[in-house]
This record gives sequence, structure tokens and C-alpha cells, in this order.
Amino acid sequence: ADARYERGGLLAQTEFVYNERAYREPGRELPLGSTGRLNSDIRRMGAYVLLGYRLPWLPLMPYALVEYVHMSSGANGATPGKVPAALSRYLGLNYRPVPAVVLKLEYVNTTYPGAGEGSWGQYDLDVLQAQASWAF
Repeated sequence: ADARYERGGLLAQTEFVYNERAYREPGRELPLGSTGRLNSDIRRMGAYVLLGYRLPWLPLMPYALVEYVHMSSGANGATPGKVPAALSRYLGLNYRPVPAVVLKLEYVNTTYPGAGEGSWGQYDLDVLQAQASWAF
């Protein structure tokens, strides 16, 4: 599901995704010669909300985005996986020098709510990234 609202330079956009995979017992087994692990049921979901404002006097759009991703439970809801939920907060700036080119600079802070001590999700992740995109 998604929604988008634009008015003047304001942009508000959101999306929710959901995916569930549940194997029947004959399909759960992996082929001969595999690692011997069984395919597991999984439920994955995520959502984001983005707010941006395109400045009327410069080709710039500052924006903020919040994103949540969860992939850690089995399809029956009772089997926790090894991947903790992630909550990311973005602050960014899009620069569009010409209509077909966008340059992006973005800071991202990701936390893992509920990640246990000693798990890889116990520490925050901070990233500064840049991107160049063009349409042709």
C-alpha cells in the first residue's frame, strides 16, 4: 500500500509492504547435496514515511524519512529469527541541476529496537552516503 501527496513544493509519501512465506512440509526440505537446513517460514514487513520540500528559488529538496523493517518472526508468529527489527532515520538533500539529473547527500541513523546484548544489532549504525542519478 502506498500514498503520495504533493502541493506546491511539499512532498509527503508513505509505503507499507508485507510478505509472508509458509512452506508445506514436502516443500520445506532442501534438495540433496544442500547444507541440510530446512527452508523456514518467515513474515517480513516494512514501512516508511518521507517528508520533503522542494525550494522554489533553488533546485534543492531537503527531506526527512523514517523507515521500519521487521523480518524476525516465523509465519506462525512463534519462531523468532536472527535478524532484529531496524528503525532508520534519514536526513537528506536532493540537488537537481537539470531535470534528468539528481545528486543526493544523505545521513542515516539505524537502531535495532529489541536487539539483545551480544547480537549484531546491539550497536547503532550511522552512515553518510552520496548518490548521483540520471535518467536518459
